[in-house]
Amino acid sequence: MCVCARRRRGQRELGRLHSAAATRAVSAPVTPGTPAPSREHGGVRSASYPSGTSGAGVAGRLDLCYVAERMLALHLPNRDAHAEAQAAHMLTNKHGEHFMVFEVSGGGEEYGGCEEGLARTVFGRARSLGWPGELAPPLERLCAACKDIESWLAAHPKNVAVLLAWGNRERLGVLVAAYMHYSAICGAPEHALDRYAMRRYLDDRVPVFHLPSNKRYIDTFAGLLAGQIRVNSAPLQLTHVSVAGALAPSAAPTIAFLKIYENFVCVYTSGLYMVSGGGWTVGVGRLALRGDVLVRAYRRPAHAPHTPHASHSPTPRQLVFACQFHTCAVADHTLSFTKQQLDHAAHEASFPCDGAVELVFVRGEGGGGAAPAPTPAAPLRAAPDAIARADSLEHLRPLSTLTDDDTGQYYYILY
Repeated sequence: MCVCARRRRGQRELGRLHSAAATRAVSAPVTPGTPAPSREHGGVRSASYPSGTSGAGVAGRLDLCYVAERMLALHLPNRDAHAEAQAAHMLTNKHGEHFMVFEVSGGGEEYGGCEEGLARTVFGRARSLGWPGELAPPLERLCAACKDIESWLAAHPKNVAVLLAWGNRERLGVLVAAYMHYSAICGAPEHALDRYAMRRYLDDRVPVFHLPSNKRYIDTFAGLLAGQIRVNSAPLQLTHVSVAGALAPSAAPTIAFLKIYENFVCVYTSGLYMVSGGGWTVGVGRLALRGDVLVRAYRRPAHAPHTPHASHSPTPRQLVFACQFHTCAVADHTLSFTKQQLDHAAHEASFPCDGAVELVFVRGEGGGGAAPAPTPAAPLRAAPDAIARADSLEHLRPLSTLTDDDTGQYYYILY
């Protein structure tokens, strides 16, 4: 397929994705206290320096990297007024009105919950491209972010894009990787050297995505652009979620439950399951899903420790695994994830090495061709209201504060 045809196909798929979602660089000048950008790692130019101390007494560090000729990446491990002022001074001195900060941090409370307003206060001009913390970006958000950056760069030949992240540097890697794929299909041929520079940045600064869903979403985005994946507006119907592997020994059973989100809104909360020794399967009926989907499993000890004067003290729940995917990437009736493909579980020793998660779907009313799923345990009662709090991922509370205060729950018994 010729380059022009690939470009048109990629743009069509991005347009379909957007429609489906709608219906539902150069050197900075040397200033006092600011080092000159230098070449390192085989050509990646950067300026970095220690910048004060955080509340924990650990030195922070500003890292300003040139991703491409007209794209920079600015990483700040935490809030640091001195480092932020230095970066703003460098950008304003060199580029004047021709730079725009694209902020990709999550909506965390540690940064005030509104990074766009914070970035605009610090740098004078900013747009927010971020998404909720500890999650992969929605597919439509990746598409919109790439178009937003492309539009800014095309508005004037002197314009530069500055990608900013407080905290998690991996978010910069996600956006750079997405724009690299976007430019390869939708960009001009003369931008080939920029794409090479973006690859070098990823190899040097973000060689590995520690959140498996980030890699999955970048692969899906690249597949859409290349025309290997077609956007399907018809919803899938999820019928079962099976978790394989021993999450708890027989002598110490655990209580587990699932929450399923569609486009960051909780659409299903399972009952409680007493898991002892083996895996477990949850039957969810025929749950229609379309768009970005997140499945999370939680657990807590089956028997909370009893302490004097604290007979009703809440027991915190723990995240077992999470997995994100977009329904357009589901080509079969089953979708399976190994431990290495599960968020949180991939780096958690307590999750079994042979553990896996399988989702079973049907399409349409007939549901023909769906793979057989294990029969779930018969429900004894719906999940209590205390478990179903936090309906939207935009307002998720820290896991350590989520508890279940109901001491009289009934459980699904699994053998």
